[in-house]
Amino acid sequence: MRLLLVFGLVNLTVLHAPDVLTVYALNGAVLALFFRAPQRVLLAVGLVVGLGADLATTGVALADHYAGTGIGQV
Repeated sequence: MRLLLVFGLVNLTVLHAPDVLTVYALNGAVLALFFRAPQRVLLAVGLVVGLGADLATTGVALADHYAGTGIGQV
């Protein structure tokens, strides 16, 4: 997760674009805390984190689209 976060942050600073790698690294770090949790807890946390990442990615993509900046212009 650390390596993924590093790649995400490098990509974010070099390309100046919204980066999904950073979101995945942070979500993976949170999910690693629940390594030995019961299956019901894993399902609930996975749904919350998964939907949160999807909403965050969608929000960043919409902001990029309407601002007219970022990787969408390349």
